[in-house]
Amino acid sequence: MRRFSLIITILVISWWLLPSQELASDDIADDLEFIKAVMDEGNIPGLAIGVIKNNKVVLQQGFGFANVKSGQPITQDTPFNIASISKPMMGISLLQLVEQGKLDLDEDLNTYLPFTLDNPHVQGEKITLRSISSHSSGIADFYDPNTFAHNKDPDTSLAQWVKQSLSIKGELYGRGAYFLPQLPGTAREYSNLSAALAGYLVELVSEDDLIDFNKKYLLGPLGMSSTNWRVADFDLTKVATPYSPVYCVPLTAICAGPDSYKSRYLISTIFNPAKNDRSYIANDHYGYPDYPAGGLRSTVKDMNKFMLMILNGGELDGKRYLSKEMFNEMMSLQLTEEISTRQRFFWRDNKSGMIGHQGSDPGVYAKAYFNLDKKDAIVILVNRSPDPKMMNALGRINNRFLGNSNPIN
Repeated sequence: MRRFSLIITILVISWWLLPSQELASDDIADDLEFIKAVMDEGNIPGLAIGVIKNNKVVLQQGFGFANVKSGQPITQDTPFNIASISKPMMGISLLQLVEQGKLDLDEDLNTYLPFTLDNPHVQGEKITLRSISSHSSGIADFYDPNTFAHNKDPDTSLAQWVKQSLSIKGELYGRGAYFLPQLPGTAREYSNLSAALAGYLVELVSEDDLIDFNKKYLLGPLGMSSTNWRVADFDLTKVATPYSPVYCVPLTAICAGPDSYKSRYLISTIFNPAKNDRSYIANDHYGYPDYPAGGLRSTVKDMNKFMLMILNGGELDGKRYLSKEMFNEMMSLQLTEEISTRQRFFWRDNKSGMIGHQGSDPGVYAKAYFNLDKKDAIVILVNRSPDPKMMNALGRINNRFLGNSNPIN
C-alpha cells in the first residue's frame, strides 16, 4: 500500500515533465500505415486482421511480431489462441448434433449425462443445452490458472474436469460451489464451466470426441487447416508468442507489469509511456482442461473462411454446415428482454449491434464480429493481454474499417 501511494504521488507531481507517446495515427491516410501507427501507440507487439465488406474479403494481413526477440513477423498464417471465441465455434458442433437428432435444445441434460446434474441451491430446475449456451443455466463461472498446462496439453481430461466440478461425487464439488442460487433462464451469468459442459455433451452423444467431431464436420470441410484444439498439433515456434505488457514511468526505475494492474493502469494512462519505456513479458502457450471454453488456436486466414460461412447463413462454396433452421436458432435471441437483449446461442451482440464474441487469456486477445444484413465482418487477433490502452487502439482500427462497432462487448 505504501509503495502504491508513492507511485501515486510521483504521478501527480511529475507526469507533465516527462516524455510520452505522441498520437500521430489520426493524420495517416493509408490504412495499413494507420494500423502500424496505432499498434505502436497501443503497445501491441503483433496483430492479424481480417475484414470482410459486402461478403468480400478486403483485408487479410499480419502486422508486427509473433516473437519480439527473434523478429519473427506476424502473417496471415500465424496461429493465435482465439480464447473464448472457441465457444461459438464449438456451438456449431452442438447444433449439428441437434440437427442429427442426437441432442435436444430443451431436454434436461440429465438425459445425456452419466452423473446427476443437480443445483443444490434451488429446487425443480431443468438445465438444458439452451440454458448453458446462453449462460443462464445457474452454473457459475469457473476456471483455474493453476490448472493450465505449460506448452502442452493438460493431463486432466475434459470429462474429469466437468465431473470433478459438477458431480456431487467430484472432488471440487464443495456442496455445489459452482452452482448459483438461481433457476435456469432467470439470470445471465457468463460461465466457462457451462461451456466446458457443453463440449462434454458433444463427446457423450457423438461417436467422436469434440476435437475430432469439430474437425470432421467443420474445420476440415471449411479448409481451416491451421486451426486446432490441441497444443500438440502445433509447432509452437510458429504460434504467436503471448505477451503481457510492462509500462515504466519515464526517466525512473518505477515499472508495472502483469501482476500490478492498478499501477500499470495508472502509468499507461497518465504517462502514456513512449517506446523506450515499454516492454513485454512472454507467457507460455497454455493447454486448458476446459478447452471448449477457450482452447482453440487459429489464423486470420482460417477465421475469414469461418466468417464467410456465417455471413452466408451457414453455407459456403456450395456446402451447408448448418441447416437454415439451426442457423436461425444460433442467431436467435435466447433470453427474455428482462434478462438480456443481446445473448444468442453462445454469440452475443456488442453495444453497437454487431453479433460476435471476444476472448482473452494471459498474453492474448481476440475479437470476431459480423453484421448479417450488411455482410460485413471483422476479426482481430492480438498476442498480448488486453488493457484500456490496447482496447482503445483496437477500437480505432475497428472504426477505421467498419465505422459502426465497438470492440467492447
